[in-house]
Amino acid sequence: MGCVFQSTEDKCIFKIDWTLSPGEHAKDEYVLYYYSNLSVPIGRFQNRVHLMGDILCNDGSLLLQDVQEADQGTYICEIRLKGESQVFKKAVVLHVLPEEPKELMVHVGGLIQMGCVFQS
Repeated sequence: MGCVFQSTEDKCIFKIDWTLSPGEHAKDEYVLYYYSNLSVPIGRFQNRVHLMGDILCNDGSLLLQDVQEADQGTYICEIRLKGESQVFKKAVVLHVLPEEPKELMVHVGGLIQMGCVFQS
């Protein structure tokens, strides 16, 4: 998920916060924060998210692995620059579509066919 702050001035990222807002009645949750050259994934995202952007180029993009249906919602990236009071915010909406069932056809001998449907 992309989150790049573009500026003509030479500014450095001081802090990045990624949060997830799953919907109207659900509580927002932290996904990852970056502060003082340390990237910290939070909670259920701990082993599945990584900052992929180049912090030196004001890129705080996030990689989410092993995406699950519960991961859908609006992801908010907040970038704070060193010496600035303004916060750059970007929202990324993630929709997770259920995987189409796959059918496996097994031929036993020459006459019998068995079908199995796998769904994840």
